Amino acid sequence: MKRVIWMMRRGLQRIGWQGAAGIGLLAGAAALHFTAIAPARAEIAQLQAEAGRLLQQKQRQAGRSPVFQQADPAAQLAAFYAHFPDGAQAPLSLDRIFQAAAQEKLQLEEGEYRIVADKGVRLTRYEITLPVTGPYIRVRRFVAGVLKDIPTASLDAVSFQKERVGDSDVKAQIKLTLYLGGA
Repeated sequence: MKRVIWMMRRGLQRIGWQGAAGIGLLAGAAALHFTAIAPARAEIAQLQAEAGRLLQQKQRQAGRSPVFQQADPAAQLAAFYAHFPDGAQAPLSLDRIFQAAAQEKLQLEEGEYRIVADKGVRLTRYEITLPVTGPYIRVRRFVAGVLKDIPTASLDAVSFQKERVGDSDVKAQIKLTLYLGGA
């Protein structure tokens, strides 16, 4: 045992403190590899395999969708347009927008409403500009609620304005578009 200790001391004297530091760094790097890097690589491989399985599952589910099962492009297009409510449903959608504002206790001022029917397109756009006043978080929940409740609506623009820094209410200008079928 004494001989081993003597040989280690002699070896350290030969390589100096720089060599000892290098050996220490190599030992630390090996420890880091086996305690952190190798398990992380295994976890990454597992997550990639799971992502691949989920992607395949999603593709199989999409293949079972009635729209994707139809081979005829005209039938697929008809199924797409059937997703949109006809123009007679516009008042119901507006009512849902007003209910969402009332639920968030927001003040809706007089808005602008415009129907746009483009030539050659079977969808009609119902453009709505709503001035809204209330706390920012409620305005945000209102917009999120409208987009969730009316899947054929889009948020085109939103702008916020505060009169003074300390005000709790904001004045928001919200521009929505309802897409309607049957044009």
